[in-house]
Amino acid sequence: MSTTVDSLSGKPEYEYIHSCYTINKEDEQGDAVFVKRNKFIKDKDGVEKCIPEFVFHKNVERDFWITKKVNQKHRYKLETEYLGNLNHYRSTQRDLARQIQYKLGKPYQHGMRLVECFRSPFVYGCDLDINSVVKLNYEKKWKREATSRLTVAIQDTEFDMNGNLGMIIFSMSFKDKAYQVVLRQWVNPGETAEEYRKFIENELPEIKDRNIKLELDFVDNMVEGIQKMYQKANEWMPDVIGFWNINYDMSVILDILKDANVDPKYIFSHPSVPPEYRHFEFKRGPLVKRKDDGSSRPLAVSEQWHTVYTTAPFYFIDPASLFRGLRKMKAEPSYSLDYLTTKYLGHGKYHVEHELLNGIPMGTGRWHMVMQKHFKKEYCAYGLIDCIRVEEFDEKFEDICVKLPLLLGNSQIKDFNSNPRKLCDALHTFCLDNGQVISTTSDRMKEEIDKLVVGKELWINIVEATHLEDIGIQLVQDDGTFLRSRVTLHNFDLDLISAYPRIGILLGLCRRNTVFEICKIQGIDSFQHRYICVNLTGGYANAITSCRDLYKLDTLQELHKKFAAAHKLPVAVYKETIEK
Repeated sequence: MSTTVDSLSGKPEYEYIHSCYTINKEDEQGDAVFVKRNKFIKDKDGVEKCIPEFVFHKNVERDFWITKKVNQKHRYKLETEYLGNLNHYRSTQRDLARQIQYKLGKPYQHGMRLVECFRSPFVYGCDLDINSVVKLNYEKKWKREATSRLTVAIQDTEFDMNGNLGMIIFSMSFKDKAYQVVLRQWVNPGETAEEYRKFIENELPEIKDRNIKLELDFVDNMVEGIQKMYQKANEWMPDVIGFWNINYDMSVILDILKDANVDPKYIFSHPSVPPEYRHFEFKRGPLVKRKDDGSSRPLAVSEQWHTVYTTAPFYFIDPASLFRGLRKMKAEPSYSLDYLTTKYLGHGKYHVEHELLNGIPMGTGRWHMVMQKHFKKEYCAYGLIDCIRVEEFDEKFEDICVKLPLLLGNSQIKDFNSNPRKLCDALHTFCLDNGQVISTTSDRMKEEIDKLVVGKELWINIVEATHLEDIGIQLVQDDGTFLRSRVTLHNFDLDLISAYPRIGILLGLCRRNTVFEICKIQGIDSFQHRYICVNLTGGYANAITSCRDLYKLDTLQELHKKFAAAHKLPVAVYKETIEK
């Protein structure tokens, strides 16, 4: 798995890129973490060289803590506990559930899930992913000043629109290299792979501009094509492979393998991975966003976050989802590749001018059908340029190669779109540095008393602006004078970005410093209860409204009347003074 260079000398350093945890299928206790890493070593002239490696660590042990018997007095989970109140243990990930039950003095049932063990309020420090445990071990041993740029390859598939051939083209580009496999049954009789390769090299100026060495093969079936593609990917070893709309492309690939009764773990895994450790899983993210009040809405393709777990030196990601996830406050009208690359790069997909295509909008089903039937070589160029465009797009914005590793912190790429998960991972090391250990989350986090407090729904309220500035459009009255209206030209809404967990951080909310929670207020309904809670976070801005609803104090009008009476002012004179 490693590379040996005779000219290199000195003690090497390593940088963690990503990893995949898997179990030994032939051993009930064995497991391993397969790590993609960079090896740094200086040559004889003192120049540092970076060598990508793919290695594995067997039976990695992790820390966990159990509350000492004398301190096991609390019924509910604490957010953190002091190290002095805990016993420290170590275990492999695979044996963790059994070890926790044993240290708690409880029986272990074979196949028991970890989240079931985490129901105990006395278990700490287990929420951190085992891959993040390895990541922190690397960073602790080899602390580097800067994070390396990730190397990014892009893949794309094309599907037969005129028949039932399925996938007909599979493309990949990676810096100065590109590879494409084409289904032999789809091309015209007598045509060769060399003809297609030369045509693409002459047709696409990007091939010359980027000094790309293109390899192209015809295959008898796409199972062979997929196998050749990932043999090449494992040879080139990019850190990340991107699919624009990964759910579509990965589903197509897996359907082909499933129909041929081929296990994907033998296709995607690096050849150095022992057969008993090989692993593949495509975990689709949520396709619908469900709110606490029961409402839901479908997630756009660019809002979805899917994960591929496999024992390979590359990690799969959807660049469209990452691009949108990093810019949630500024949504684009469209997240199609052609729209974004045209807008930001000045050029989009590969275009063909021909009378057969006149009047057919590019990218439509009809356009694909005509291209696949009459312009086969051009269609192969079209498939490859889609990969190159995404590379160019990431080179401009540096979302995958720079921003992604910098923003991850202790977390894994699979959790990039989960702020609570990233916060919890960051708190793991923060708490340890401050003499505490963070608790664990189980599948039963709700307690019976939770149903008594105010629920999570109906919290979006229109808060009354007691002192609204008079900035409405002026109206002309019959006598020629002007009158301010309540109509305004510019309206703004102040909202919180990622309210949870930010509001908890800003207000310093946690179980440790919460004395009690109010479940009900006599004489106030649930809507007013929420309304008051929102107002209280604004302090004095809506103080009069809050006091009126909560303490039944006077309204602003009543206060004006009482003030005028106390100072022996006629109400009309007082109002005129206020208006001026």
